[in-house]
Amino acid sequence: MGRSMGEHFEEVEMYSNSENRKIEALHSKNRFIYQVFSDRFNVELERTKILDGKALNIISFAGIILTLQAGFGALLLEKTQGPNLLCYLFFLGVVFIFLSIIVALKGYYFKSWNIVPNSDQFMEEYVKKDLCELALIISLYRLIVEKTKINMDNNDDKVKWIKLSFLFLVVGLSTNIIFIYCFFFCNL
Repeated sequence: MGRSMGEHFEEVEMYSNSENRKIEALHSKNRFIYQVFSDRFNVELERTKILDGKALNIISFAGIILTLQAGFGALLLEKTQGPNLLCYLFFLGVVFIFLSIIVALKGYYFKSWNIVPNSDQFMEEYVKKDLCELALIISLYRLIVEKTKINMDNNDDKVKWIKLSFLFLVVGLSTNIIFIYCFFFCNL
């Protein structure tokens, strides 16, 4: 027996509702995946800002210390007749603080920041090729992951330089403390 027109419409409606739910679930999944990748990308961007701030703080602090050392250096040169242990301590402290600034500047400098997607590249490689939506989304995900990895490696490199700069700063400050102690309390 043939089906009535109403039964046929109900079947088509059930099928289209089912397909709509599948499509909406796929879009929801894609939005979730994009949000995860996008958030990870933004974490690296925020991390870059924090690392740059730390490098600038080290540079500023070390610059202030060098300025103060210039005053002590003039006082030291007036008081001493020639090279002695006090002079060597003073210049060693200057060298470490200066190295701290140079290394912090290296940490502050970054190779390149990768933006996702690069509009021109995205248009040329993906949109103009008329890829289907799913292929376009997958390509975008791959691009985000690739660029996030590059940015993360750049930030990891910054961390190494900033840690080394901080080490030089600590050694320089320690040397300066020893110098000040010897200058005021020892007869070297």
